[in-house]
Amino acid sequence: MSIKMAWQSIERYIYRSKSHTPCFPAWRAGFAPQPGRTLPAVYAAELCRCSLDKLEDFLGPFLVGLPALDPARAGARERPYSVRRTWWGFRWQMFQLNASYRDVVAQFQARFVLTGQRPVDEANSGYCQARARLPEPLFVAALRASAAAAEACVTPAGALQGRVVKVLDATTLNLPATAENQAAYPQPTSQKPGVGFPPLHLLVVWSARGGGVLEHVRGAKRDGEMCLLNQLLPALTAGDSVVYDRAASHDVACAQLRAHQVDLISRVSIRQIDWRKGVRLGPDERLVTWKKSRQKSPYLTAAEWAPLPEEIAVRVIRVRVKQAGFRTRPLVLVTTLLDLVEYPAAAVVAAYLRRWRIELCLEDLKN
Repeated sequence: MSIKMAWQSIERYIYRSKSHTPCFPAWRAGFAPQPGRTLPAVYAAELCRCSLDKLEDFLGPFLVGLPALDPARAGARERPYSVRRTWWGFRWQMFQLNASYRDVVAQFQARFVLTGQRPVDEANSGYCQARARLPEPLFVAALRASAAAAEACVTPAGALQGRVVKVLDATTLNLPATAENQAAYPQPTSQKPGVGFPPLHLLVVWSARGGGVLEHVRGAKRDGEMCLLNQLLPALTAGDSVVYDRAASHDVACAQLRAHQVDLISRVSIRQIDWRKGVRLGPDERLVTWKKSRQKSPYLTAAEWAPLPEEIAVRVIRVRVKQAGFRTRPLVLVTTLLDLVEYPAAAVVAAYLRRWRIELCLEDLKN
């Protein structure tokens, strides 16, 4: 077992025991519920206790504008496993930590009996087939609708002159080993044939304001993060501020985003910055110039590479992050937000530090 897996096992053990374990008493404070997380936990527990019809009443208002899920459009002759009913059955099944198909059918049976409709057969074949037929565009539309609903529930932030801040993060998922998935998402050549699962590379765009997933783009494992970012650029809006990790801390990403009138806040390697060069803006701030690489990036075509500027000015900020119980760590950020008055260093650093919390949310969604 690796050190990371061992640490995760310890964390789960302490968390599940609700910090009352006699083991590791000095670590209880670190794993205790964080401030501000009590309310989401209450809502999550309520969702898990909801029946099928109550779940639709609870979450339906957050998915407005989707005709397939609108109960007003359902006629009197709506099939037992229509798209709308199957959708909410699927949602209930996931909130019950992937309950069995029979449990979902039992929910349908109880709902139809209580409403005086004809009984539903206890076999789960109908639900299985209906769930397999759920259209994929419905999931994408529901994702965007839920993100818009979350945005409406949050007061607009005043940081960074009220600009929209989007957080980007990439992850990898393992898909079922079907022939279709193997063809679309081939496994690494280092793996033996027939061993492992097709890996899906996913780049997710979060809203730093509402915390919802706004966009995503998929690719094979061989497609790097910058290749996925290149595909995602048309989905970004002029005036956005993008927060990324070290993968985007180079001149190509900065130039591409600026070409779409989007600014970048990213972490950069400490050794990558020469603090003796550039223009001094403050004790820990410099204005430096990054020159265009001589070699074309492999994920760009010649038509995309040619218009990129020969050099781009970026602002470098160095800060020391202090957290109780942890060692002080130096953090170096690079951004294309060059105005010190409108975008002070403290606001830029605060925008980046929010990224780590959202990155943890992505791991929660995967689990």
